[in-house]
Amino acid sequence: MSGVGEAARLAAPGESGVWRYAALLPQLDAAHRLTLGEGNTPLVRSRAIARELGLHRLYFKLESANPTGSYKDRISAVGVSAALARGRAALIGTSSGNAGASVAAYAARAGLPYHLLVLEHVAEAKIGQALLHGARIRKIAGFGTSTEVGERVFRYIEAAAQRANWEVMITAFRYNALAMEGVKTIAFELYEQLGGRAPDAVFAPAGGGGLCAGVDRGFAELAARG
Repeated sequence: MSGVGEAARLAAPGESGVWRYAALLPQLDAAHRLTLGEGNTPLVRSRAIARELGLHRLYFKLESANPTGSYKDRISAVGVSAALARGRAALIGTSSGNAGASVAAYAARAGLPYHLLVLEHVAEAKIGQALLHGARIRKIAGFGTSTEVGERVFRYIEAAAQRANWEVMITAFRYNALAMEGVKTIAFELYEQLGGRAPDAVFAPAGGGGLCAGVDRGFAELAARG
């Protein structure tokens, strides 16, 4: 079986967004799968930078083409869908920008309230999208500058979620490993877009490392499939 043939088998017919790869994602009933058209982002071949670096083939995966402008939409699609499947009453989390905007958009799609805790001096531009989608935002004094306050914020989020049947939507494997499964779809798309083969290397920015870990997991699953 050719690599291209195997790539075609990864995608489920009739599904859209990250759910094109439903068989390789957490198993949720189709009635609970949310999508805003995330994923399937362009892979654009570099000209100037590739030439400057002496590389024959260098590509950029344009995750800014996702609905709210970042790869976090892949995580939100899976995480908020799972919250619906689990019968959660609301979502709660913290973010410095992209994750909050993304979860807010998918929460609005799901009809679920979203409680977002942010830094005391967060830039207003970073929470604009979340506000637009109806997130209930609270600025926390000392959050972002005090380790003690930060620890209390995360303890509060976990306790509130347990007490009120809310879903913790923090884009990190520690807090919501199931939602982070959405990141794997970047690897699946790269495999398809390169004609059924893996790239020699993938370069990704790293904050907490969830993006790198998720893409790595995706390629590991492809390798396990042969």
